[in-house]
Amino acid sequence: MRSYVTPMVLALALALAGCEPAPQQEAAPEAPTQAEIEAAIGEVREAYIAAQNAGDAAALAALFTNDAVLMPPNAPAVSGKEAIQSYLQSQNDQFSFELAASQAEVAAAGDWAFSRGTHTVNLNPKAAGKAVEDSGKYLNILKRQPDGSWKIARHTWNSDKALPGAARQ
Repeated sequence: MRSYVTPMVLALALALAGCEPAPQQEAAPEAPTQAEIEAAIGEVREAYIAAQNAGDAAALAALFTNDAVLMPPNAPAVSGKEAIQSYLQSQNDQFSFELAASQAEVAAAGDWAFSRGTHTVNLNPKAAGKAVEDSGKYLNILKRQPDGSWKIARHTWNSDKALPGAARQ
């Protein structure tokens, strides 16, 4: 009886000899810690404050994702980075800002995070008119970008002051 083991072993050895080992896959980058996320989102907040106080609508818009939605109080939502820049420019054309904000809470889940805090602002009219002082709250939803940075995907804020003529509860 003829043995087929030797030719089979030889064929298997030749086949295996022609196989290259699978390339090493790079390890996935470690997820950032909560402290790193809070710091990165804090940097976005500080950049927002600096750009707003400088009246730089282009720098403000650069902090938003392309499909961002801005939800200002007492006004319709503004969608898309270009429209947001135009809206912010119209605000900067009317007022100079003295904005300050603090971050009260940050939470992240994967590539999404939210930041909640408080703000104070002085709006100084560039034309005639009385300056407006306000304080309130803000909420940002941010998205981590492929380079690891964070950008604002949704932004809204409101006032702690009652509407004129409205009773406080």
